[in-house]
Amino acid sequence: MSRAIRLAIVGVGEMGVSRAVVANALPCYELVCLVEQSRMVGRIAARQFGVPCYRSLTRAMRQEDVDAVMVCTPPHAHCEVAIEAVRAGKHVLCEKPLGTTLPESKRMLEAARHTGAVHQVGYDMRFHPVYAKAKQLLDSGVIGDVRYLMAVAHDGEVAERVDISKRKDLIDRGGLFGVFAPHVIDIVLWYGGEIEELAALGTAGNAEGLVDFASAVCRFRGGAHGIVDLGWSHHGIDKPHFNFTMTGTKGSMLVETDQLCLRLQEPTDDFGRGESVLYGPEIWGRTGFDFTGKPLSREMEAFAGAITSGRSGSPSWEDGYRVDEFVAALKATASQPAIVSFPLDRDEREWGKNDDIWPRSECYARGG
Repeated sequence: MSRAIRLAIVGVGEMGVSRAVVANALPCYELVCLVEQSRMVGRIAARQFGVPCYRSLTRAMRQEDVDAVMVCTPPHAHCEVAIEAVRAGKHVLCEKPLGTTLPESKRMLEAARHTGAVHQVGYDMRFHPVYAKAKQLLDSGVIGDVRYLMAVAHDGEVAERVDISKRKDLIDRGGLFGVFAPHVIDIVLWYGGEIEELAALGTAGNAEGLVDFASAVCRFRGGAHGIVDLGWSHHGIDKPHFNFTMTGTKGSMLVETDQLCLRLQEPTDDFGRGESVLYGPEIWGRTGFDFTGKPLSREMEAFAGAITSGRSGSPSWEDGYRVDEFVAALKATASQPAIVSFPLDRDEREWGKNDDIWPRSECYARGG
């Protein structure tokens, strides 16, 4: 495809608006229309971006020549919108999670497999240059075969007792498991590979009725030992703090948002024996447009690159489904401790059929 990709964005909430701004700044896209159920929000967005806004994707695809769709609705609408788009032959980038239940996510994945469409899920932490550099080094074998992986993700969003309105908002957004955990789990699976088994423990805190802390122990199919510790009720933390520690047969690696530290047993062509530190500014590369400090531009450029080159999107909906599996098992075993084997569709239990992984909210404008 030599021309710009003609793009429709469904859902004009925070993420929809962010992606529309980035699309207008990247030469690989032409934003041709928006889709929004709220008439008022749709009118405002149409004026802001200078494109028509429709109330349904069906009508938008009938009226406009669309190559690709970005689904930025609340999670409960992802499944039907994304399936409609891929069945119409459109390439689709869907915000996380794929669906609100595992059966929904499975339906989306199966629909995409029967088309030639590029499918990608919006786990944009993969496009943060420090996390991407860590993946490159892991794949190069710099620390050898990974034997241990620990992910720690802490925040202070609900460190103080939350009021009723904020509690409702947190429930609508899925709480710790819907808002905070999925991005971290995607990086864990990206670095460590597929999970074989998992057990977890969760504890309620200041957001009454919601789990504020969850810790999981898991075994990767490659044999590595994994620990995932999540909590968003820590005092004195005003923004999310992530770190990932990997130990292999040749050394260890510590990855944080702004730096990457290697500790190697033997020197390599690029690093000496002992400790080497790469700081964020050394790793950051040029991009067409970087919006609000997030790697959205890199993610959207990668999606466009997959479309124009005919390669698979990454992270794909297969990757998204594996994250949804992990979240479903984490949520279930955090309240009723048990050891869970993967994949969940081979487990004797009816995973995800009677319990939403992410609760349902109501308006497209709340998506993202």
